[in-house]
Amino acid sequence: MVEVLEDEAGQLHLDHSGEGDEAEEDENPGPVRRVANTGSGPARNSAIADQVKAWHDDRCQIYGQTLTVAGGATFSQGAHIRGLGTPHSGPDTTSNVLCLCHNDHFLFDNGGYYIEDDFTVINAVTGASVGQLLRQRSHKISLDHIRYHRSLWKI
Repeated sequence: MVEVLEDEAGQLHLDHSGEGDEAEEDENPGPVRRVANTGSGPARNSAIADQVKAWHDDRCQIYGQTLTVAGGATFSQGAHIRGLGTPHSGPDTTSNVLCLCHNDHFLFDNGGYYIEDDFTVINAVTGASVGQLLRQRSHKISLDHIRYHRSLWKI
């Protein structure tokens, strides 16, 4: 049986622990079957992340890189500084969102980075500075959310 679980950041994940470990290979696989999932989680307003990503032109605020795919489209993710789900209960506001690449978003959410009050980004594993968080005048970032995130990960 597959269960839908919510992690500390409010992200929903499928738990396959109750299923068998053996994978079957079908010679004629065809389309993947669809299953209905129900659950609850924080209601995100995608316009909030879209605004932050637009302010930064899809450029990661940690290392400044822009991911560009075929056809020239760029890609970034809106990363909540203080998670929306339980127990964090952060707001879905532009002051609580960073524009990050996929890898830096994962690291930020899982304690690989934290940010000092002067917006220095710290590698939590080594304690070394990786530089200043890239900022735009139009994007006001809440120090309260930065401090909350840091309190979770700074040892």
